[in-house]
Amino acid sequence: MVMSNFRDLAAFKHVLEVGYQQVPGPAIQPVFVKVFVDWGYSSEQAELYSSVIFSKNDAGSAERAVQYVNELTGRWVNGSMQNSGLDYVKTSKETWEFRDDLTYTHKYETYEGMSMTGVYMQSSYSKPSSNAERGIWAPGDARDRDGNLSIVTISESGFTRQLAQAWTDGAAYYHQGLTLNGEKFGREL
Repeated sequence: MVMSNFRDLAAFKHVLEVGYQQVPGPAIQPVFVKVFVDWGYSSEQAELYSSVIFSKNDAGSAERAVQYVNELTGRWVNGSMQNSGLDYVKTSKETWEFRDDLTYTHKYETYEGMSMTGVYMQSSYSKPSSNAERGIWAPGDARDRDGNLSIVTISESGFTRQLAQAWTDGAAYYHQGLTLNGEKFGREL
């Protein structure tokens, strides 16, 4: 699926500034739906993308959106491990990597393994799996009253989603923890 995206963060900021200058408030959303459809987005993708990035569309929207990109840029990881005694283990790791060129990678990796030893036999099995999704992303231009930020992602295959993001730590600048749709993630250093 071929679709255009902003060439860099400055272009993203410029579009938000122009949107505010043309029509302040969310009324600008339908204007940019057409722009995004012309860029190769489906109507559904364009409507969601426009509604997220122009959710408030006020004088501070462009600066806030750039700040959110800078805060979210990096790799965020969630993992778990199960085992039963010494012979069985199952792990999972989910990673969201948001880049400042407004592209992302979302990976889900699992490993399941077992090893048994005895006097007359030894056996083991290993089952790793990995799934990766890549695409474009953008943050909203304002947080809601509860501190949640909407993020829109559109994968290379066209899968579109809206994530709700919130910080889990009290940091002012370099956050170490967040939630995405209620799931906790930590910044990978």
